[in-house]
Amino acid sequence: MKKSFFLLFPLGLALLAGCATMPFLDLPRRGRSYAERVEAGELRDYSGVFHVHSRYSHDSKGRFDEIARAAQKAGVEFVVVTDHNTLEGLRQKMQGFYGPTLVIIGNEVSTAAGHVCVLGLEEEIDSTLPPSEFLKEVARRGGLSFIAHGESVRTPWADWSAGPVTGLEVYNLAADIYHERMMWVGPKVLFLAPRLFYRSVLDLPGRFLVRWDDLLGERKIVGVGAVDAHQKVRVLGRPLDRYTTMFRTVQTHVWTSDLSEKAVLDALQKGHAYVSFDIVTPVKNFLFLAEGGGKQAIMGDEIDADPDLRLRVFLPRTGRIQIWKDGRLWVEKKSDALTAPAREPGIYRVEVYRRKRLWIISNPIYVR
Repeated sequence: MKKSFFLLFPLGLALLAGCATMPFLDLPRRGRSYAERVEAGELRDYSGVFHVHSRYSHDSKGRFDEIARAAQKAGVEFVVVTDHNTLEGLRQKMQGFYGPTLVIIGNEVSTAAGHVCVLGLEEEIDSTLPPSEFLKEVARRGGLSFIAHGESVRTPWADWSAGPVTGLEVYNLAADIYHERMMWVGPKVLFLAPRLFYRSVLDLPGRFLVRWDDLLGERKIVGVGAVDAHQKVRVLGRPLDRYTTMFRTVQTHVWTSDLSEKAVLDALQKGHAYVSFDIVTPVKNFLFLAEGGGKQAIMGDEIDADPDLRLRVFLPRTGRIQIWKDGRLWVEKKSDALTAPAREPGIYRVEVYRRKRLWIISNPIYVR
């Protein structure tokens, strides 16, 4: 009997590990439930995923049709592909619509200071340039630059004085996983369904947000959320880091007039964007705006201080809303909406928590 047990026990563990990778054990995607908001005028909320790798990266084999299908399953409307140090996907005419999903191609460039996601250019820039010169060249050519996983333990950004830079990743899913204690990652990977695994590693990106607030005190800088998806880790032949599951975990939304490359990049540049953790609860039509003195501004915009200026937050569902001013918690309320007077100049941004987990991060409104 004992001999049989010791033979069957490892087999049982192997079977459980294999089952954890099966798609049918991945938690079903919750339906979206939200009230339509009209305060943004003609702008609409488009959901996307930022920082995805394809077969044109040395560490991924993902095909573009595969990425687009995963996006559609995850309810994502656009995907930003950033392969390592190459725009080969763009040259091979992989950019564009795959059914309803828009694929935008940039690249993740390895510089002397760390990695930068560059968007909006048709040719690569020499990555051996000093970081400041590299970022200046991106801006000179009309491109956008986002510091990738700048506070990660593996590949942190080394020169925060370098500039100009459009923005940075205020959350990176892959960096969050690497931050976990490796002695726990292995068992979680083996015995948890993929979606449960990602929920278990989701942490508050404290260092990322502190860095962002420090930089915001110096200049406007846009925050995005990154998946850093490769679909390369496999157990028993099945991918653990499936595009679909990662795309459902964290998204970057933009408020813009239409779904096109130009409109999405313009919204990212202006900061008309927010980060949602859909693995907590799917998000659509979150909105953070300011109204007063006959003027209106949404996240990413500047607006003049006014005695009647009000900040307004709208949620698709109830959450714990926090408004941060100049890097410090300023107002907090549990609700699906919040209105607060903001008569003083400052940099105001929103964090929302649901079920004790970080749910939404907005870009700031700059009150001058």
